[in-house]
Amino acid sequence: MKLRFLLAALFSLWMPLALRAQDTALEEFEAIDPYTKGQPELMKLLGVEAFGPIAWSGTQRSPDVKAALGGIDVIFIESANFRLASTLESYKLGEDREDKLWLNSQLAEFKKLFPKHKYGTKIDPWLRAHLWILRLEKWHAEFTSTFGLTYDDFTNLEKRAKRGEPMGAGPYLGQKEKFTVLLSQKRSALGRYLRQYAGIETEYSYRFQHEDSYFFGSNFELLEENERGFEIAFAAGVAASLTANFVDALRDSRNVAPEWFRYGLAHAAARRVDPRWNQWGAGGDPTSEDDDSWKWEPRVLGLAKNKVAPPWSEMMAWTKLDQIKPRDHMVVWSRVEWLLEERKDKARELLLAFTKPIADWGPKRDELRVEQHKAALRDVLGATEEELDEAWRNWALRTYAKKR
Repeated sequence: MKLRFLLAALFSLWMPLALRAQDTALEEFEAIDPYTKGQPELMKLLGVEAFGPIAWSGTQRSPDVKAALGGIDVIFIESANFRLASTLESYKLGEDREDKLWLNSQLAEFKKLFPKHKYGTKIDPWLRAHLWILRLEKWHAEFTSTFGLTYDDFTNLEKRAKRGEPMGAGPYLGQKEKFTVLLSQKRSALGRYLRQYAGIETEYSYRFQHEDSYFFGSNFELLEENERGFEIAFAAGVAASLTANFVDALRDSRNVAPEWFRYGLAHAAARRVDPRWNQWGAGGDPTSEDDDSWKWEPRVLGLAKNKVAPPWSEMMAWTKLDQIKPRDHMVVWSRVEWLLEERKDKARELLLAFTKPIADWGPKRDELRVEQHKAALRDVLGATEEELDEAWRNWALRTYAKKR
């Protein structure tokens, strides 16, 4: 099932891919990683299991990916849970204060591992790819830690399925293969990949189940063209999309989880990176110095005070992303934050109940999903929808009043 992530809402520029120029003047980079030089003991320091050529997904390998991208140079890195393909060029620090602080913190940790290497004012393509694979693993670890998931949960899968506790098809949150991520410098490269493997024409970010794993791809060019060309802004979007993929990949449930829960978690992941760039679906223009629309706490406080947030019963009935209206995005984020703070003892149980696979792919699938979601809340949290409304509202009034 192909699942577009709404990061596309950040962008207003669109043109058919056939009219776009081919990648030109891409920065050249060394064929061998200059930091580890392919030495196993140094690769281990960074959690790198392999560089290209590597497997990708199903029968596809990294040379197939390179060919799909038009034969341009690609950095491939495989880690414990990810296969990354990067065509990102060098990145210069300094234009955004928060971006600079965030990157300098990560660079400081990297330099501890490779203190003898020379570092300039730019993050070169190899260093940039290394920082990205470290971030991907960090976000994966945060997700599994939040919900108490371990590799042991995805072993003995046949026995678990026979017991009525299906956990998917493989060790990667239920997928047979590792998560695949393509981060391209140019939109045309991403467009060629998606045209070949997803059968779509788009130059925005996109995620879908790709063979035996979940794929996410995005490009940096459109961020630059829309005054969002900061690594921290890029990372906020990637973190959100990966979180959505983690939810859909879990137990190989394929989009079974509630819309509000999936995208509430995605918003939370993005805002942990930098809340300024988490505006998709909720309006606002973070490029304006006078705009405070990214400050969701006071806005949610107002919705709670005036009792105009959608009730839990309405939220539970959403089965499509476009049913979540702009202000609702703030509410689903807040309700997920409430659950993870106030009912964190039930986080694992609730996630597993939400993502129990549904074998029926017919017209009643959405109806079955909603029934499963309602049963999960009732059985796991032991509360009615009205009681959940009241508990969340009281928490929001108390919590956000402190942050005014």
